[in-house]
Amino acid sequence: PQYGSPAASALQTGTQPAQPQYGSAVAPQQQQQQQPSSEQPVPPFVRRPLSLEEVPFTAFFNFPLMGRACPLDIYLDGKTPTRGTELTILNNCEFDVIIGGVELKQEDMYSTSSNSGRTVPTRRWPQQFRVAANGGRATCIIAMHPSFPRASSLFMLVLVYVFSDGRFTPYAARFSV
Repeated sequence: PQYGSPAASALQTGTQPAQPQYGSAVAPQQQQQQQPSSEQPVPPFVRRPLSLEEVPFTAFFNFPLMGRACPLDIYLDGKTPTRGTELTILNNCEFDVIIGGVELKQEDMYSTSSNSGRTVPTRRWPQQFRVAANGGRATCIIAMHPSFPRASSLFMLVLVYVFSDGRFTPYAARFSV
């Protein structure tokens, strides 16, 4: 769950929310808040396609990271499938990278505005993760809002927020999730 959501409050108190909570991405500055000591476990999921090796990596603009995504069905309530994706980040830097946030945006292909994208409501496990230097890989699981169709491949702008010089800086890539 994202910080500031009812699900995050429930996580801190140890209670479970009645419904899965979705929210737009949290501003990176807010993600610097202290995380709960034990993060919720990742719900069960099934990958589509079955192998990540079939999906190529795509470079992020202006930063030596690459990413790829594998669509999946995630069972937030244990029985009903929801559209999700498994995002893998490959670090080509000579230093470790901390990813403090991930945002998925659907862009309007017909708009001339650079701000035509809308943020997709998501939940993510883990909230923050480290990617080791020199070819290290790390993965996070993302559940999308149930309004997104499960059987489709979605071409999106993927933003990762990298911690550097005391703040989070967004870097973007476009690929199918």
